[in-house]
Amino acid sequence: MHTHNHFPIDYYAYNSAIRNWNTGYKMIFSYDGTLFSGYQVQPKKRTVQEELEKAATYINAKKNTSIISSGRTDKGVHAKNQVAHFDLDITITDYKLKRAFNSLLPEDIHVIY
Repeated sequence: MHTHNHFPIDYYAYNSAIRNWNTGYKMIFSYDGTLFSGYQVQPKKRTVQEELEKAATYINAKKNTSIISSGRTDKGVHAKNQVAHFDLDITITDYKLKRAFNSLLPEDIHVIY
């Protein structure tokens, strides 16, 4: 375990695919924001967070699952290598989790790790 700017960094978890970090998972994803009303959930608007949470909820045996992102974007703005974390109540391999997300998400969102 190394520290940088007073924050501990677990390099194995940081550099691996979707990785269980104690109680949750870290995910890196990108999206084309052209058809989104921004990242954050908004009533009656299509958002990146809503699409991610719908997929995560389905994967998590249909239990409501929140996605906590490191940042958010405005309407029409793209993101590359956005970081988020979430908790799951199921057991699933990293490979299957990434495939599950990408099979459920629309083409303008892609889980990288």
